Amino acid sequence: MANLIGINRIALLPGVTEEDFEQFMTEELFPEARAFSRGVRSHAHYLLKDYRGNRADKYLWLIVLEHFGTEHSVPDAIPDVFEEIYSGVREKLQPFGIRTSFSMSSELSRMGPPLL
Repeated sequence: MANLIGINRIALLPGVTEEDFEQFMTEELFPEARAFSRGVRSHAHYLLKDYRGNRADKYLWLIVLEHFGTEHSVPDAIPDVFEEIYSGVREKLQPFGIRTSFSMSSELSRMGPPLL
């Protein structure tokens, strides 16, 4: 089993505080985003913050999907699931920040407990 990870880089809009954004993501956006999983068995959301430098897009929103294949057999529908999750909450995110990039990765190896 390999996790698939959607990585959304987020830039805060002018006037939005880090504290307000972090609280919004944790308390409002993550719970709502879970409704757009399209039957994926299990998924989790993580908010990461880059403390180095002074980049505008310092936040990473990770969406982790449990996948029962291998890292080399990603179902065609998985990229659509990531996009559906983002599209489902995009309007709610817009007053706080914008997605500056998206990438998708598959877990190749792990030491320690799974992210989910």
